[in-house]
Amino acid sequence: MAKYVLENVYDFDFSLLAISSSEPDYKLCIHLNRLLGIALVKENSIDLRARNMKTPLTFSCFLYEDEGNFHHYQLMCNRSANAVVATGNVNAAPSLFDEESPADMKGYLVIELAQYDFLLMLKGDGHETLAQSIQPKLKNINFVQAVQRIDPETLPSKMNLLI
Repeated sequence: MAKYVLENVYDFDFSLLAISSSEPDYKLCIHLNRLLGIALVKENSIDLRARNMKTPLTFSCFLYEDEGNFHHYQLMCNRSANAVVATGNVNAAPSLFDEESPADMKGYLVIELAQYDFLLMLKGDGHETLAQSIQPKLKNINFVQAVQRIDPETLPSKMNLLI
């Protein structure tokens, strides 16, 4: 009898901009909406839960879909709104796909980008070009300290971005 093995192939076909800013998420959204001519809207928060956590980590999320140009914008907070509260077993992993320890998590969606407060995910046709055009515009916002393009394939906790 033939044996079949299913392989998980995940699609990381998007551009990611990491943004450092001390301002709250709603203020950044207002500036992004004005600057880019879009309408980011607050969506349900992203909850990240592991077996060893009493409550899930919560990350705010804002979405906008430009149907005319086939672009999808998603702004996510990289820092959780709440802290990690572990239960008994600290060896269980807190990421969506059980790859990190509670000590590594520390309330971040992507721990490797802990120095950044927000992640702007761009999907759709020509997302690379869109990211290149948006990056210098974001740097001109007074309260944005840094903007960096990130290759999601290089991030060990990239699975947390598959939302």
